[in-house]
Amino acid sequence: MRVARLGLALICTGLAVACGNKSEKNPTSPTAPSSAAEAGAAADGSTLKATAPAPASPKDGVRVDSRRPALVFANAVGKFQSGTFTYRVELFEGTTSVGAFTQAQASGNQTTYNVETDLKNNTVYRWRVRGEMGTAFTAWSGLAEFQTPAAATIGGGGGTGSVGANRSIGFNEAFAIILAVHDGERVDLGSASSREARVAFLWRAVGIIHFGHPVWNPAGGDPDWCVKDAGGGRPPSDDVLVRCSTREAWDLVGGAGGNGYSFHQEYLGRLDSAQNVYPPPVPAGGGGGLPADPNRPQLPDMRAQIQQFFNERPDLFAQQCAAGVKYVNSPWQDYIVDRLRAIDPRWGYNGKPTRTAADNGGRPVVAAGDELAYYYGSGTAQGSTDVYLVDILEGHCGPTPRLTWRVFTGEEPGFWTGAGRF
Repeated sequence: MRVARLGLALICTGLAVACGNKSEKNPTSPTAPSSAAEAGAAADGSTLKATAPAPASPKDGVRVDSRRPALVFANAVGKFQSGTFTYRVELFEGTTSVGAFTQAQASGNQTTYNVETDLKNNTVYRWRVRGEMGTAFTAWSGLAEFQTPAAATIGGGGGTGSVGANRSIGFNEAFAIILAVHDGERVDLGSASSREARVAFLWRAVGIIHFGHPVWNPAGGDPDWCVKDAGGGRPPSDDVLVRCSTREAWDLVGGAGGNGYSFHQEYLGRLDSAQNVYPPPVPAGGGGGLPADPNRPQLPDMRAQIQQFFNERPDLFAQQCAAGVKYVNSPWQDYIVDRLRAIDPRWGYNGKPTRTAADNGGRPVVAAGDELAYYYGSGTAQGSTDVYLVDILEGHCGPTPRLTWRVFTGEEPGFWTGAGRF
């Protein structure tokens, strides 16, 4: 099978709803002829003596695991003519045409149309396809129906709420996700890291595979990926990924805890029964790699509340970079912090001591406009370094900002500030 990329050629079909007539309920073949060949169309709309293509997948209302699914169909077969077909695929949301797209010519028995733009979450789509040869074409296929993944919410991996629908993730993709988290969050697993921090990173990364994550694994999680310890009271692994159902294991990091460590893919086989395998838990400190301390207030998981506050005031999100620089607070961030402080006054801003006016367009640093600080000390919070640090905004001041929940306590200095507001 040859997988061909599509060339976008959005057209208005004869579908009545798409072109203004609200009374039409079912998508039909175009009714207005666009060429001499189309003017001589048969009753089924075709101008070629050939079978119509046939949708193979997705169909029958199945929920797909991507907002850009691959639509696979059996090719048209000509009865008399020779030549190579191109294909036109049309998508519908309800009865409204999303667009018809010309597929590059393909050979073999099947062709795959790769959707190139994100479809809406949790939405039913239908699609059909016809073969074309020059200005002539086959009849349209029947309609096939599928549903896109459920809407992603804020997630952190290892949390109680999953992101997207469960799906199957192979080892290579799982490895790529772990590597992306490591590189994207600039994690150091070398000599400067503690074993506890390395374990926390691995278990959080496996949690992202297991549960899904809006940034690192938005298509949904695979609950068949696990973590392990060596049994008998021995410590947990900081570099081994395990397939839960089969107990197959892979070593991921060569030289973890030393200078010059590197990622690799070393298959270890099936673990013996002396080693424990279980789903990844929530790392202590909410994912920041800090050991649990019974005398210290633990970081509350506020993902659901932040999502709620975001939903309440979507208008404010457009002001997440109102000042045009990153290290000042914004009306959107102020709203989030005020709502959190109504629940727990330990919430505040990260004073971002690693940044200066030179990093902030010449303006004095007030606070990181995309981060929160949670004070776990006693006494005066202002200026204290006794804080958990959380990044809540991915792509701050960029073209596509979005919510996240990344605990990075211990990865860089931070201090609690009220940003002059309290």
